[in-house]
Amino acid sequence: MCYTPKNSDAIMKHIGLIGLGRQMKLELIPAIANCSNLFRVMALCDINSHRLQQVHSAYPKAEPFRSYELMLKTQKLDAVIVCVPHYVYYPIVEMALRKGTAVFKEKPFALNSNETKLTLNLWEKTLTPIYTVGKRQFYGSYGWAKDHLSSLGEVYQYSARRAISSGTLYRGWRSHKDQAGGGALIDLGYHFLHIIVDYFGLPKDIAMWASSSGKPGYHYEVEDAVSLLLHHMNSLHGTLMLNCLAGMSEESFEIIGTEARMLIRRDRVVIYTKNGIQKNKSFETDSVLANSMALKEFYKADQATIQENINRNVAVMDMTDAAYKSMKRGSW
Repeated sequence: MCYTPKNSDAIMKHIGLIGLGRQMKLELIPAIANCSNLFRVMALCDINSHRLQQVHSAYPKAEPFRSYELMLKTQKLDAVIVCVPHYVYYPIVEMALRKGTAVFKEKPFALNSNETKLTLNLWEKTLTPIYTVGKRQFYGSYGWAKDHLSSLGEVYQYSARRAISSGTLYRGWRSHKDQAGGGALIDLGYHFLHIIVDYFGLPKDIAMWASSSGKPGYHYEVEDAVSLLLHHMNSLHGTLMLNCLAGMSEESFEIIGTEARMLIRRDRVVIYTKNGIQKNKSFETDSVLANSMALKEFYKADQATIQENINRNVAVMDMTDAAYKSMKRGSW
């Protein structure tokens, strides 16, 4: 279902920004600037007055708010772009969808399985578009790799690794399961689960081992390290290793087939055969550009696009829920 601006003569959609923290300022606002012919920022919202003032200086014509409720009640907006702590998303999404205001949001789709059902039911009742961005699908390397999966023959194994050096899940809202929904899996793992669903579909079986040992002296309720095993149809199986406090950053995705092996990184894809390197292709990696592409898809989204986005994100949430239910705790 396409959504049109409330002013039907306008080409640009009138939008509001909710949550003006680091992610919004570093990635989403520059992405919006890249789409300045599509969106006009009409309202800003953050509970932090300093952040609100900073962003307001860049959008002086936009009306500032400390309350998203007041913003949604008083502003005639076509859509809101939302980037807030995980536990804050659902009340905003609920109010926006009931009002008929489309939502573009950062991952995850929901906090947990219960919120997933509530959000899905709400969308089915209102049909107001909700779009959860998964940036990896807009990275050139992952898109090219998907197009060349058939060159590997019958794929039977994959392994994915994602690590960052300075995650903050040991403090603040991220350290509480009821506010974050979980740790490394729902944060770092979400992107890779998105790709796994896109490439291979849902697994039949999933099992997870996890621990929270990376920050001695701190007590936190969520996992900082994850080892995940996944089994799909036939002989296809894979592993996912995640670490939020690894001391170095890394991202790689390896896929093995009967004819060749593929190694995917954010900036490069290499295909190896028994005779050596068959293809070696480099890519520019730009999170702002990826968000710009997602915003453009959101702008022109029809019912099929929104349905596909929702289906994929619900599948990721189902995998996350299954993983947490299967969890074997290590050094907790």
